[in-house]
Amino acid sequence: QAREGLGDAVKSVLDHPEQFPGVRGLLADAIDTDRQHAQLVEIALGENLELLLVNNVGDVDRLTKQLHELAGRVGVLPLSVNDSVAIRDEAADSLPQYAVPNLSLIRVRADAQCGVESLLSRTLVVWDLSLAIAAADDRLRGWRLITQQGDVLEPDGRIFTGHAAPTGAASDGLLSRRIELTDLRARIISLDTRIDALNAVLGGLVSQSTQTQVQQQAK
Repeated sequence: QAREGLGDAVKSVLDHPEQFPGVRGLLADAIDTDRQHAQLVEIALGENLELLLVNNVGDVDRLTKQLHELAGRVGVLPLSVNDSVAIRDEAADSLPQYAVPNLSLIRVRADAQCGVESLLSRTLVVWDLSLAIAAADDRLRGWRLITQQGDVLEPDGRIFTGHAAPTGAASDGLLSRRIELTDLRARIISLDTRIDALNAVLGGLVSQSTQTQVQQQAK
């Protein structure tokens, strides 16, 4: 299932939308990417992929009672994030060629654009950890850097390295699984179409064969 690995509290909210009016879905469902970039996007967002989307902080206030009754914790992202929060750094226009904005790797649902920018506007993808460390001390100081191998260098100097997607992580592979399921559905539709076409050809051949037999018997 595409939502395998989600926390129970998040699943409960998604499974009972009538009890949580104002919740507009899951952040992971508001963004898309291609298969080759899915893991980098998952690393960049981490547990934020499980954020529940609401219009504004007023929705969170109105849902406080229901959210506190959940058997677990959830994160909520108001979509009406102020433009001053979603940093659009002018320096992004003059980034070195070896750095790619993480936002450029994803497609975002229109209503979630501002919220996603608030999370990823200062996140870049670079080639490897050595380059990230050097760049963080020079031209990319203050940026959050993710490498092609899945390392993460935070602006405060923390470094996370090792296997990119540890088994059992709550947000492990949400995008990858959804993309895989979408691809599988497309392949199934394609195969069904091909089967229908072959059945039509087979039906025509059977009909033609039957007519030939009837003509031969009539002679």
